[in-house]
Amino acid sequence: MAVLAIKTEPKCKLCTHPARAEIDALIERRSNREELEDGTRINIGYVIERLREFGVLNPNEENVKNHWQKHCTKTSSTTVVATQTAAAEKLIEILSGKVVVDVNADLDRLWAIGLAEIEARIAAGERSGITPDVLLRVAQEKTRRAHNETQSELLNMLGNGLVNAFRPPPKQIDDAVIDVAAIEEAA
Repeated sequence: MAVLAIKTEPKCKLCTHPARAEIDALIERRSNREELEDGTRINIGYVIERLREFGVLNPNEENVKNHWQKHCTKTSSTTVVATQTAAAEKLIEILSGKVVVDVNADLDRLWAIGLAEIEARIAAGERSGITPDVLLRVAQEKTRRAHNETQSELLNMLGNGLVNAFRPPPKQIDDAVIDVAAIEEAA
């Protein structure tokens, strides 16, 4: 088995630690109730001691349990490699310009995925992985962007109106008479 990071929470000291992969592997060994070669069981005390060695500030049982339950999932090694490969390929496509990044479309997609995930998990009797705070931030961002676009359009229209207002009127021919018959004969 392997551990797949399903979420990276900026406030989680284990998610943001440079040795996250090793920390996740250690917590997985604890969840599997593994023992070291000398017979020492990998328990919460052992994990906390190792976290201190990794340089995690004030690690505790709650940190470990929350991180494991909310930010990690057990999966096969093949799935982890496939997920990492797909992410790397997508990044290469974006950096090469093959994929156009459209923030508004991405926000719409995030919104749709978040709502679909919430509905599916609720229907299954589970908790959602996406918090209402995240959805509220997405809604605020979408509202702000729509407001900015509308404001930009209004300012462009105002600018065009001012340009037209201060443009000199077109020159008119003074009391000229156009002989339509002469034009028709020439044609």
